[in-house]
Amino acid sequence: VLPPPRKRELKLLPYLIGGISETETDEREYTARAGADLRYEVTPQLRLIGTANPDFDNLEQAVEGIDFSYGERYVEDRRPFFSEGGNVYNLGNLFHSRRIMDMDGGLKLFGKLGKNTSVGTLGTYHRNNQNFILRASQSLTATSNISTAFLSHHHRDSEVNNVAHFSGDVRHGKFSAASTLTQSWRGKSAGRTGDVNLSYDGPLFQSLLAMFFSDPDFVNNLGYHPFTGNRGGALQGIIKNEWREGFIRSLFVGANAIASNTYEGEVFQQDFSVFSDFLTHSDYGLSVGWYGGRFQEFTDSVFNIRLKARASDRFNNVSVGYNGGEQADERIHRISGNLNLRA
Repeated sequence: VLPPPRKRELKLLPYLIGGISETETDEREYTARAGADLRYEVTPQLRLIGTANPDFDNLEQAVEGIDFSYGERYVEDRRPFFSEGGNVYNLGNLFHSRRIMDMDGGLKLFGKLGKNTSVGTLGTYHRNNQNFILRASQSLTATSNISTAFLSHHHRDSEVNNVAHFSGDVRHGKFSAASTLTQSWRGKSAGRTGDVNLSYDGPLFQSLLAMFFSDPDFVNNLGYHPFTGNRGGALQGIIKNEWREGFIRSLFVGANAIASNTYEGEVFQQDFSVFSDFLTHSDYGLSVGWYGGRFQEFTDSVFNIRLKARASDRFNNVSVGYNGGEQADERIHRISGNLNLRA
């Protein structure tokens, strides 16, 4: 029995919003707003999504946290036009959709062209700025991939910013290697950023060795790059184990070190941290850690501890924690709690 042929559905969702408001002089002002969203399934694995004059005013965006940070915090984007198909546009820090604040229209095409080939293209238009993204990835083998991307940002009051990106990764047994290289152009300025990572993922021990650099004149107006103009390396080691019997159910202990300098040879960041997490068979958890070092001219040394009950239950749990020490040359003491309940 042959299944019925698949239909390519075209979905159109228009909207119209109107309103009346009174000014301070008791005059009435009439407002109207209209737009539409479009979705078309080009193939079972390739989707086309468009929007005209989208209405994001009633959408609850993620809120920036209040934890201390030396740089800009990363805040996720919950706008449906950007979040759908996000795995195709997952380029690490290379693309942060919240950089696109205003848009009159947008169009995106994403999915698979073949068994091992994925593509994604996105374009947005506004009278003040236009943005374009193209990304393609290819699986060479079951454990190796390559990816390339191109981003362009054009604002009417500044020069065009173009970015080209290439990355690749390979895994053999418990060993993995990955590398990225990104080139940016804005006017006469051109800068690069890149990294190389080597990792081992064993049943009891995990480790990571990384080297990275970011030129001072690297500019990506569509990405999330809190800091540029530094180069260095990082090293991480983790030991973990689980037991079926006894008091302790699982143990997780690790250490991490980062060291980087500016291109002038001055200290940019020197951090060292140790962290641990214990879970008992009674489902109680204890996390203890410390991190310290230098960030430019500041010195840090912070101890943290957190107690958890029903630690493995994602929906019904409670925890309380304490952080104390010195951060940015200032004494800090912070107590926090968390309670999750699901009916």
